[in-house]
Amino acid sequence: MKNQVLDEIKKNNKITYKALLNKFNIGHQELDKILLELKLDGMILQVSNRYQAFPNDLYLGSIVVSNSGKKYIMCDKQKVSIASNFLYGIILNDVVSFKLNENNEAEIYTIVHRPLGKMTCEVKIVDGKKTIIPFHSNMSIKLSSGILDRLYDGDIIVVNIDPEDKETTYIKTIGRRDDPLIDDVTIALNYGFDNSYDDEYMKEIDKIPTYVSNEECQNRYDYRDQACFTIDGKYTKDMDDGVYAELLDNNIIRVYIHIADVSHYIKENSKIFERACEKTTSLYLNNSVFHMLHHIISNGICSLNENCDRLTKTTIIDIDKDGNIVNYDIQKSVINSKKKMIYDDVDEIIVGGNMVAGYQGFEKTLYLLYDAALRLEKRYVFKNGMINFASSELSIDYNEDGTISKVGHEENSVSRKIIENIMIANNETIANWFLAMDMPTVYRIHELPNAYKINSVIDMLNKGGYKIKPIRDIDDPKALQ
Repeated sequence: MKNQVLDEIKKNNKITYKALLNKFNIGHQELDKILLELKLDGMILQVSNRYQAFPNDLYLGSIVVSNSGKKYIMCDKQKVSIASNFLYGIILNDVVSFKLNENNEAEIYTIVHRPLGKMTCEVKIVDGKKTIIPFHSNMSIKLSSGILDRLYDGDIIVVNIDPEDKETTYIKTIGRRDDPLIDDVTIALNYGFDNSYDDEYMKEIDKIPTYVSNEECQNRYDYRDQACFTIDGKYTKDMDDGVYAELLDNNIIRVYIHIADVSHYIKENSKIFERACEKTTSLYLNNSVFHMLHHIISNGICSLNENCDRLTKTTIIDIDKDGNIVNYDIQKSVINSKKKMIYDDVDEIIVGGNMVAGYQGFEKTLYLLYDAALRLEKRYVFKNGMINFASSELSIDYNEDGTISKVGHEENSVSRKIIENIMIANNETIANWFLAMDMPTVYRIHELPNAYKINSVIDMLNKGGYKIKPIRDIDDPKALQ
């Protein structure tokens, strides 16, 4: 159908939306999806309510913002400067069509797609007049006098902006300027995250079970007697992975990685599924969480909560003394996590050598997992060429009202290394299984680095007294290491 729509647009240049709808006798939703895909593929261009083949003298790119706040267009992995008189009205992530002027600057022709139709604004009194100040300050927002009359100075509102029709629709008021955590909610909304759900979504949520039934455990490996556990941050409420380890003959460590079986509950093309595809991740912003999956799911049936039966997908990997995975299996399973562990407590046991209350009986497994993580890291570093960068993250403690009580640093500690290295091994194992089965999937990779930038750093280091040869083979991790 996609090719048929494209052929029709090429044949009837500047065809209207209504004409396409009548021609193919398909619903609005399906046609909208096809047209959006064609626009983002750079195959067609929409001007007002008419569609045409994408002109040869135009380019397609997306708006990015540098650390200094300057806007560019990213096109074919190259940053293109925007002519100063075309900066107004465009925002981060807009997909735009543009042409180049004599100075090689982009002159924007149309906004092809605006992923963030919803935007927050603040109502302010400016020079005695009620004014709408949008989150993206270079935009002008106007609302009808009837809506303005119902709004007050300091209100934070959500509007929807249609880039084609340039219409602004008031959606709702989400709070006041001085409300607790209003900044978190405002920022999240402007990047497509919110915790509001429509009635159809909530009807599906109501059908999600709150416990694991005996029927669901059939044809699954039963690990409910295994003393597995989760290791997470102090404030984590959605535990999606559990671990366990045992020592086999020949000094092999067998590690069990249990991942919550979300796909058992979230069915393709459901409202919950579609929203998850749109969000793609949960957003953790200060002391707030904006969920990809409703918290009833993410903190409930799909969280490996302590002493609760949970359905999982389990990867079993056997690790030899050199960190090689010598055997693996992937299973549907059911588990019952015996402990919700915290990173700091695990560090206290392994690094500090001190027992923490409630962790008795888990020490042997923790040390085995630590040994497994060290073995894996040995292979990652010495065989695969991994680079270990020292890093730390901000750690923030909060008062009950959500205000910050303490700011510190979280180093890349032993407990975090255990989970990080084991999860890398799990992902590696799953990826290799897909590869062996010749099945298509998404692989998480790092793009090759920029050779010019690396050699610039090497040149700078050499001026400081080092003797490092320029990098020629950026494909070789060992050379980079």
